[in-house]
Amino acid sequence: SSDFPWRRIGRNLILQNKNNSRNIIISMRTPHFHAKSKGVRPQPWRDASARDIYKIIQATNQLKTEEKIFCFTNRKVWETIQKIGESFEKIIFVDESNTDILDLINEDSLVINNGNGIAGALQSLGIKTLYLHHTEWLFWCTGHSNSLAYPRVYNYLDSYKNDLEEIIKLAFLPENIP
Repeated sequence: SSDFPWRRIGRNLILQNKNNSRNIIISMRTPHFHAKSKGVRPQPWRDASARDIYKIIQATNQLKTEEKIFCFTNRKVWETIQKIGESFEKIIFVDESNTDILDLINEDSLVINNGNGIAGALQSLGIKTLYLHHTEWLFWCTGHSNSLAYPRVYNYLDSYKNDLEEIIKLAFLPENIP
């Protein structure tokens, strides 16, 4: 709610002439968006699975309100989500490959996200953002101290240590982050 000139200018640019109907945007980072990007290395410890996104969809489907609920992901992930279960009557699929998330955002949006980019930018503009993280790595390096964390099972690690000292050491050795 603080007033900064850059925030006011940014909000005016992004939110001008938008419908202010309430909406929820599920925009979880998956490995698919940056899979062919040479500039972004894989970060599997940050990625949500189709099953993770499906659980969020199930939770938002329980809302007894009139919000529009958008699932901002790619077609491959969406097809996988649809195979997991049912109950998509309230969900509007938006393909991240050809839509800018800023086109969906309005002043009364709530964004559910697990990454730095989209959620960090929107939170800085004063857009309501719910961070869902499944790893401790993100708490120390970003402004995500207001996030909710859900447990992640590291099946592919032989020696994962849930020790604060080890976590901080790993934070400075990106090649070693699981």
